[in-house]
Amino acid sequence: MNFLLVHGACHDGWCWHAIQRDLEAKGHRVSAPDLPFEGFESDVAHVAALIDGSPEPVVVVGHSYGGLVITAAAHEQPNAAHLVYVAAMVPDQTAQFPVILGEIVTAMADDREILEDGRMLFSESSSRLLYNACSSKIIDKALGHLRPMMFTAPEQPIPETWRDVEATYVLCTQDRAIPLHLQQKMAAHTNRTIEIDTDHSPFFSSTEALLDALTSIPVTAG
Repeated sequence: MNFLLVHGACHDGWCWHAIQRDLEAKGHRVSAPDLPFEGFESDVAHVAALIDGSPEPVVVVGHSYGGLVITAAAHEQPNAAHLVYVAAMVPDQTAQFPVILGEIVTAMADDREILEDGRMLFSESSSRLLYNACSSKIIDKALGHLRPMMFTAPEQPIPETWRDVEATYVLCTQDRAIPLHLQQKMAAHTNRTIEIDTDHSPFFSSTEALLDALTSIPVTAG
């Protein structure tokens, strides 16, 4: 299979390093780009170009904020073979999603700062929400990779791409950033769910389980 791994807010493609290595060892093609973080539309355009430029169908994986990005980027993309949401946001056009998003933003309000230029950055205290099942060594490395991001609201409503593309949700039961009950509400939009008993960052804390989840995706190799 061909995988495109999209990270979440304030992170970078490095967070997927172990997963990318192990997928490639199994013979899969993998890309884990850094989002430009110049605004939502810029992030979407970056991922959309990678999907469109793929020489074969691609499994598009989004973590956390990356769920918003992949949903918009995969819209009307023939190369998008499957969407995978890893403890991620699955937007819909009902009144429910703004409420879910509001709960997530409120829960993290004390663990982020707004810089003078308007960009957002997670503080060190965010580790209690993001990496609560991770070792201290991994936490230190992860905090060192955090990047400020400019978040701008979508210019248009995000299309419900999961209606047209097969989708899987990976539920993380110990997640404190996006609690399980909110993940379950969003997972209801997908075709199948996989549960991992770990925190918000399974690419650090439960690499084997996440690898198993990704390689179980029902997509024929391109």
